[in-house]
Amino acid sequence: MVFTCYAIVGTFGYIAFAGEQFQSSYYQKQTTDFGILSQNFLNMFSYDETPEIIVRLMIYVQLSCSYPLVNNFQREILMNLIWKTTDVSDKKFKMLNICISIVPLCFALFYPKIGSILGYAASVSGFLMIYVIPVITYMKMRKIEILHPLLAAAIQENEVQLFVPNK
Repeated sequence: MVFTCYAIVGTFGYIAFAGEQFQSSYYQKQTTDFGILSQNFLNMFSYDETPEIIVRLMIYVQLSCSYPLVNNFQREILMNLIWKTTDVSDKKFKMLNICISIVPLCFALFYPKIGSILGYAASVSGFLMIYVIPVITYMKMRKIEILHPLLAAAIQENEVQLFVPNK
């Protein structure tokens, strides 16, 4: 179902963006930045064309299927960080869900340039994944080697080895 949903969104999105009708109607309405796509591409589609309606419907299906998964991951991580357990009261659980939902809602309502937010989030995430996390994991392994040499030896002995066939 996920593949089908993404394939439909991609196909109809391409048809909607590449169509002669879209290009002429959207670019004629623009007074500045001719040829530049809007940061919220859903605002670029008309509301009375079939491909655009199908794209909006499929994006709605994607979001309604993926948001609960992302919300669950965020909630688990925050509960472990804040309360050191995932067993919390119903009141705390509901307040955490509300906080997780309100932050992106406020960004969507009050800051319409979602592309710049995504650019900053991607650059910070890339920085953390490329430069910070490898250094932290290396330092953690060295700390284990210093404080618990037997545990470090056991970890290294039981490490999974990649199989590389001979050429």
